[in-house]
Amino acid sequence: MTESEDQVYAQMRFGPNDDSIERLGIFVAWLVNHRLLRDEIEQSASRSVARVRLQDLTGSEFLSTVLHGDLRQAHLSERGNAFTRAYFVTGRFNDDLDEVSSEHHQKMDPWVRYDHIAPVITKAYEAWRLSLHPSPLTRLAKILPFRRK
Repeated sequence: MTESEDQVYAQMRFGPNDDSIERLGIFVAWLVNHRLLRDEIEQSASRSVARVRLQDLTGSEFLSTVLHGDLRQAHLSERGNAFTRAYFVTGRFNDDLDEVSSEHHQKMDPWVRYDHIAPVITKAYEAWRLSLHPSPLTRLAKILPFRRK
């Protein structure tokens, strides 16, 4: 992958009342937990990856220490990149996180917030995967006309 092909999806931003670091960290933690990082990162940062999976290291901490503050194309597997473009880059992740966060008005611990949003991300991921490879029955249903009684 050349430097010009290494797209930066998001970077850590600091500022008052800016939760972009935590938001990005939550998505990064989800990627780590679903093994969507590039194999080289999984291997070279195996201890940090394990700590995220054990919820001993937040996604934000992983982002700042292992990924140096950037979520890049070079950090993700092919499937991780495709899903990140379809879900994160399009803003759907932020919309889902805003909806989940509005249900829980108080400031939450990052892992509690993660536990609320992770099933929503996983559902979006499964829907995205199915849209790539619909089942034979789904394809057949689109072809066969249904008779009305």
